[in-house]
Amino acid sequence: MKKREHLFFPAFSVAFARTFTAVLCLLTLTAVILFTGCTEPADSTQDSSQASSGTLSSSVSTQEEPDVTLPVGNPSSLFAQSDKSSTLPVINIFTDSGEEIVSRDEYIRASISVSGTAYDDLYAFDEKGADVRCRGNYTYTGMEKKSYRIKFDEKINLFGQGRGEAKSWVLLANHCDQTFLRNHAAFAIAHLLDNIPYCSSSSYVKLYINGEYRGIYEVAEQHQVHEARVDIDEEPSVIDTDYLIERDSYAGDEGTYGVDYFIVNRVPYLVKSDYMTEEKCAFLSDFIEKAHEAIRLGVKEEIEEYIDLPSFIDTFILQATMKNTDVGYSSFFMVKKAGGQLYFTCPWDFDLALGNDSRLDAGRPDGLYVGKKSNMDQEHEWFYLMMNHRWFCDMLRQRWNEVKEDIFGVKDELQRIYDCFADEMETNFEVWDIFGKRINQEPIQIIRLSSYKEHFDYLVSWFEKRCDYLDSIFDSDKIYEQGGEEDSGGWWW
Repeated sequence: MKKREHLFFPAFSVAFARTFTAVLCLLTLTAVILFTGCTEPADSTQDSSQASSGTLSSSVSTQEEPDVTLPVGNPSSLFAQSDKSSTLPVINIFTDSGEEIVSRDEYIRASISVSGTAYDDLYAFDEKGADVRCRGNYTYTGMEKKSYRIKFDEKINLFGQGRGEAKSWVLLANHCDQTFLRNHAAFAIAHLLDNIPYCSSSSYVKLYINGEYRGIYEVAEQHQVHEARVDIDEEPSVIDTDYLIERDSYAGDEGTYGVDYFIVNRVPYLVKSDYMTEEKCAFLSDFIEKAHEAIRLGVKEEIEEYIDLPSFIDTFILQATMKNTDVGYSSFFMVKKAGGQLYFTCPWDFDLALGNDSRLDAGRPDGLYVGKKSNMDQEHEWFYLMMNHRWFCDMLRQRWNEVKEDIFGVKDELQRIYDCFADEMETNFEVWDIFGKRINQEPIQIIRLSSYKEHFDYLVSWFEKRCDYLDSIFDSDKIYEQGGEEDSGGWWW
């Protein structure tokens, strides 16, 4: 079976200039730009998300964007402006002992250097101390190319990504996604759906470990409670406080039942907190159980006591567009606000999405899945149960029509990455000879592809067909024909 691994605006809008030195760098850069007549990358996604916000808005408060912004240091970051002369930055990891990084449980000491950024005076550095380990579930146990988690000794902002500095960063191998673009596409859509309060940034690098080239990696943010990521207030001594919760079939491997995780309707939920107790766990279990029952019964006012509908609907649209197999399996994140609702955030783990799973309709772009009961064990019953309620379908249709043009436009972002970086992406396959092979759950039509260009063309074609299919469902009376009744629960229990 499939793995599992383990927020608000485009990657290039970032609060980094907190010191006098950074401000001087900004002034110097601005002077150079003005002198040369160049323009700084435009904040295109901010315009798009504002235009698509419509009448449906989340009750969750969001941070205001900082007054001072710096240009993105990685030209492959989400929605950055780049041209065909752009090159990807390089990350060098040298372990102190010279050993390989092989453990998912134990960190190893290392020094890390970054070079080749768009603005090396701002983002390049030499030999910063860090701890590094492998990460992931099936991607760790079942795949040769590993993903990594880096924990720097000091807070940094890699390439100006995200909303600020942090110690923890992720390097995703994307070994079974031979375009490397499925997570990138999901993050791009999430950044355009402004009722999803936080989503990781995304960009690409060439990775070297102990001097050996390891291929193309995607730089992303570690999902964690943090002022620049999931910005919530955890009160250790308060039961009804803020919580970050993951619907996670691997919860039993990561915590203690009744303290760190609980089970509702035979589905495990892991609480990402250092302050858990039996009382807190019981409180959250009771809340999720009541939320589930309200969704099943379908009274809008009762559901809104537990669920932030705007973030739920935007998350539904994201998951449906991606046709994400694992929507109910793991890596599905929510925040329980103190005294308030659940809202949906931190979209993650889409390497089997966009037609990359033979088990789901043989990889075809049709079939709603996320909002219609199927025979897949990894579906999310909240989504298809909501589709039984006509008022919810009406809200979904309205929101889809508000944002669909922005979503369709994400193919332009995918095309930009290909046009600028295809040659560098192809260097990955000089290290990893995987064309024509089944790495995870790829359907036969993907296994038959023999080049990076063929994989890219297939992905874009699939994405276009998916968007057209969803429009035919969401903007017609067919939307009322979806849904389904829940079964006995998750197969893994």
